[in-house]
Parts: sequence; C-alpha cells; structure tokens
Amino acid sequence: MPKPPSSVLKAYRVRVDGEDDERVTKFFQKFGDKYLLVHHVTTTDNPHYHAYVETTYSQGNFSNKIKEVLGVKGGDYSNKTCDTDRRIEYLGYLFNTKKGNKSRLVVYDGFSPIDVATYQANARAVADEFQARMSSSKKTQYEMCQMVLERIDKKDFISPDKVYDCVIDVLKACHTMARPNHVRDMIATVMAYSESGKAKEFVKNLTLKFFSKD
Repeated sequence: MPKPPSSVLKAYRVRVDGEDDERVTKFFQKFGDKYLLVHHVTTTDNPHYHAYVETTYSQGNFSNKIKEVLGVKGGDYSNKTCDTDRRIEYLGYLFNTKKGNKSRLVVYDGFSPIDVATYQANARAVADEFQARMSSSKKTQYEMCQMVLERIDKKDFISPDKVYDCVIDVLKACHTMARPNHVRDMIATVMAYSESGKAKEFVKNLTLKFFSKD
C-alpha cells in the first residue's frame, strides 16, 4: 500500500523574487495551510516576497513546488525550516526596514488582524531600538558589524574584499581606527552572521584550521 500523506504541519521561512501578487498568493493558498505573505522592495535587492508558511509538505517537496509552480531556481528563492523558538522573531522580520526596505502586506490565512498588527509593531520597535543604538556617540565593535550587515549587498557577503571595503566605510563614519586585527575580526563576524551559506562556510573552515593537527 502507498504511504499516506503526512498530516503533520511543518513551518518554513520562504523568500521568492518577483512582483506578481496574484501568482504567489495562489501558490500559498493552494499549498499552505497557514501563511503570512509580505512583499519587499529595497534599495539593494530585487523586489521579492517573504513568507511564513505552515504546510504538510516536507521541506524538499515544498521547495520543488516553489520551483515548479513559481518558475524560480538557484538564488531566486529560499525555503528554510522555521524553528519554533524563533517563530515570533521571524514573523516580525517579515516587516523589517533593513536596507531601506519597504514592506507591503499581501495576504494571510490562519492569523488574526491583531496578530498581524502585533508583528508589524514589533518590527517597528526593533527598527527604532536599532536606530537609537546606532545614533549613540560611540559604537561597539558588534554594533559596527551590524551597520555593515545593514549596508552591504547580500551577494557581496561571500567576498572578503567587498566586506573589507564596507567595514572601512563604517569605521570612517564612526571615527574609529582601522587596526588590522580589528578589521579582520569584523570581516569574519559579518560573514559569519550574514544570510549567505557560502560566507558562513568560508569563515567556519577558516576558523577550524586553527584547531587542525596538521
């Protein structure tokens, strides 16, 4: 007998490039049991959608549906598991204002209007808190790394040269000395904390060399 389909809901964080609300809405209506879909326009990235979705599809099968139905591939989309303990954080992130981001609510199902308003308010509070920290007279090294993460284009995270240039710009803006070890640590931190899997792997491999017995 064929194995019956799973009835267990899995939660995913989805990003899809594009601007076709109707097409993307129909996708989540068909394949999602619960979802919140937001469109983003930024000063550096392609227009794209971010969504939180719960579905009975496995991660691999849901990724295949995204590619097949929405006609995307490679860096045009991502589909990652949403950890339960970070669910609220991600739902607020849907409305973030990073890189001059302008978010627009598209459609949702399984959430109440109060839920959505709360996530939007949380995103504004995070943005206001971050701006207040960045406006202080003296920045910590961590805060300057956050400034680099805000400024740099996502495709440049994998390039230490590109990250270096942005780090230097931030150090200048914060009137901070560009000490070699300081710059090196910031580059490694930015790459490790970025959303780029390749950049994270690069820093991981570089760091683990210090523990090699060879």
